[in-house]
Amino acid sequence: MNSKKEKPDFIVLEGTRLINEALSAGLQPTSIIFSRVKLLKDVNTKDIDKNCEFFHIPYENIKMWSDLKTPTGVMAAFDKSEVENKVRAKSPLPMTLICDQIRTPDNLGATLRVAAAAGVERVILTRQCVDPWSTKVLRSAAGAHFLVPIQENVGWEAMKSVLPAYPHVVIADLASEEINRCSLSDRERKLMELESRGQDEGYTFNQPSDADVSVDLSYLDPELTAQYRQVPVNTSNYANFDLNPGCSHAVVIVGGETEGVSDAAYKLCHEFNGSRLYIPLQNNVNSLNVISATSIVMFRIQQALLASSPGTSTAA
Repeated sequence: MNSKKEKPDFIVLEGTRLINEALSAGLQPTSIIFSRVKLLKDVNTKDIDKNCEFFHIPYENIKMWSDLKTPTGVMAAFDKSEVENKVRAKSPLPMTLICDQIRTPDNLGATLRVAAAAGVERVILTRQCVDPWSTKVLRSAAGAHFLVPIQENVGWEAMKSVLPAYPHVVIADLASEEINRCSLSDRERKLMELESRGQDEGYTFNQPSDADVSVDLSYLDPELTAQYRQVPVNTSNYANFDLNPGCSHAVVIVGGETEGVSDAAYKLCHEFNGSRLYIPLQNNVNSLNVISATSIVMFRIQQALLASSPGTSTAA
């Protein structure tokens, strides 16, 4: 028997707001259950095709299925593959968000909402993130799941294969000050030593995996990635951010409040000559939560992207 819990191939949305958000994105439910007929008046049933099945279920049964303290009385099931294939950002900027080790549902949901508002093309979640389709994440994201595509369970060893070529990688740090400074020559020397070590270990680059995705096996070496973290990253105040010369796409990495971003994130940042942004704080405040830091950094990068492409509009 397989002890690993398999994720369902459908998504359950509860409440008229989330259901209508999905319908507005052109998604079709496979079934809808409700405890009272009048609850359907608030659902945009005109957008639902005839293949959807409706089930009138006692409220007590819905309470057993719901994760909410006070269930809404109406739920809809959507095919997960349809959601993943259909959802596209309507007015995106050349920006990708990587969520790394965000394990708190409310934080991930709010981060998805910020990402959609800032104009990302898509969101990538590492394997260490909470399930983005859990009830708490869905509710805190308030419909963001249907505004930008979400790519789940991406390992760091495959990350470069799903990113655009030559992006500016940015680590959004929760720390409030500039740290770990060193000379450019010292940093380059340390990075060359680490690259040589990876080659000496015999790591194979661009090796096809079972999913036919190129992988970099050096990202699976925890000792090597930990050393990349010790090498200082190009660091600047968030207000002074500018895209690296020749870069037109920004990749922002944000981590959870407890662990921050992983060592592998620093390795990726170094390989693309990326940067770390910090936010100066006052009044003896030591750090910001992940939502506040992500919001500040992403909207600053939005400004930089809009300035670099004057014809780009934030309007949908």
